Amino acid sequence: VLLLVGGDDEYAIMFGPDLCGYDVSRIHLIFNHKGENLLKEEDIKLDYDDKNEMTHLYTLIVETDGTYEVLLDEVSKASGKLSEEWAFPSESIKDPEQSKPTDWVDTKMIEDPEAKKPEGYDDMPAEIPDPDSEKPDDWDEEDDGE
Repeated sequence: VLLLVGGDDEYAIMFGPDLCGYDVSRIHLIFNHKGENLLKEEDIKLDYDDKNEMTHLYTLIVETDGTYEVLLDEVSKASGKLSEEWAFPSESIKDPEQSKPTDWVDTKMIEDPEAKKPEGYDDMPAEIPDPDSEKPDDWDEEDDGE
């Protein structure tokens, strides 16, 4: 029995080389989620040496913790978290019962109305002189200042 698979056939994962001459050369990894094709946000590019007429082994490893790795001839080409590189639905949904309190303030910095400077703060000099400091012998008032 010969099974022909075409572009309109349903699939869960489309995985393998996408080679169109030397201009387009990548590894396709497309997930189908509820009828929607989810493409990887960045191409899994092939190096120049990967684009030859030799037979190659393409491997996709999908772990139960939501991570993946793509291998070409047992060499890693890409890896990471599925949820970070494909537009899968969020791993958690928002609780409609949970919301901010009615008096919640989104301002990043809020002035404290009760905050005040310590007594004598404005009378303190910006710089404190060091009575033990001395000007170096080669100090030039004109070039270095007073």
